[in-house]
Amino acid sequence: MSIDPQAVALSMWALVSLCVALIIYWQFRQSNTFNALDLICTDGRADQGKFAYMGAFLISTWGFWVLIEQGKMTEYFFLGYVTAFVGGGAYMGTRNKYRPPDEDDGNVRRR
Repeated sequence: MSIDPQAVALSMWALVSLCVALIIYWQFRQSNTFNALDLICTDGRADQGKFAYMGAFLISTWGFWVLIEQGKMTEYFFLGYVTAFVGGGAYMGTRNKYRPPDEDDGNVRRR
């Protein structure tokens, strides 16, 4: 069974278009609880870790599709891709959880 490169490219663009449409929809709906900038920012400022994580996700996803298109995709590439982003997501979710409070946050008692 061979993979039709045009079908793969078409499905990739359909998926990308769907994702962009969903992000735009979520950003501008009335009951807005989603902010697209939160994908790369923390408190309105660019976050180096989030920006790098999102950039790596986009580039890796593109590479993933290229491997599929060329018929070179293996379970090891898939395992590495999933491990990188599930592990990275877990790390991003916990990296600020155990940070000691800042002295300027008003919750620190001063003598």
